Amino acid sequence: MISPSPAPIMALEVTDPVRAALADRRGPDQILGRYRTGLNLLVDELVVYASAGPISSPAGIRVDAATLARLLDGPDLVAGIDTSAAVVVETKLAAWGTDPEQVGRICRAAVPALAKSWFTDTPEELSARSAIGLLCKAIHHRDQDQIPTRLRTLLGRGIGLTPSGDDAVVGILAAAIGAGEFDDGTWCSFRSLLSKEGARLTTKVSLSTLNCAVDGQVSPALRQLIMTAAGPRADVNEEVVTAVAAHGHTSGCDALYGVVTYWQELFGPNANPVPTRS
Repeated sequence: MISPSPAPIMALEVTDPVRAALADRRGPDQILGRYRTGLNLLVDELVVYASAGPISSPAGIRVDAATLARLLDGPDLVAGIDTSAAVVVETKLAAWGTDPEQVGRICRAAVPALAKSWFTDTPEELSARSAIGLLCKAIHHRDQDQIPTRLRTLLGRGIGLTPSGDDAVVGILAAAIGAGEFDDGTWCSFRSLLSKEGARLTTKVSLSTLNCAVDGQVSPALRQLIMTAAGPRADVNEEVVTAVAAHGHTSGCDALYGVVTYWQELFGPNANPVPTRS
């Protein structure tokens, strides 16, 4: 049996999903994967991303550089996570509303990032774009019978540890929740499919992120974007868009694609067109 690291990880910052998962738990926790700037830990069914930089996940902790270096070179089990002195980073969405003029400003600022999305840069562009649009339509029109079918089409599709289709779904969920269009029936449709089929359709890391999004928990950057859309403000700080787009290889851009597509379902031509690759 592999012995865990001798001391718990001391978190400097933590998100609510992590704090809730740790409320009645004291490790050990398994390291799922190590990366250049961080690592994933499994806390029950929640995948927690630990890094020394700003928190970029709905389930994230920030640690100091020395702690991260020790974890990257240490055993695959850790003694637990101590969040008693950690600052809580907000990840919870609310139905703040969505201002059409503000949405137009954000969409115009997002055009360069949208052009980098997997959905505008692959031969599958047309069918993937169609699948995203159909899921947006099903949520907007409260068509709960269609949601599982549309969701199956997207989950696990594309590239990355969190596949592009999943990232777009996270963006769609964020936009729908912010607009006040994510009702109990829609929540049940998502929760049912993810609990029954999610493990088969996508990765463990992505399923954890999707479960967070269904419960209104997203990355701090995506939360800030949805808050900004409530407007009205004369100027949109492009850093709000850039912060979302910067996540992962294309994950942030793909989530942004989902957000903008949902806004197009809401406002039609009032939302700037999603770009296509010529």
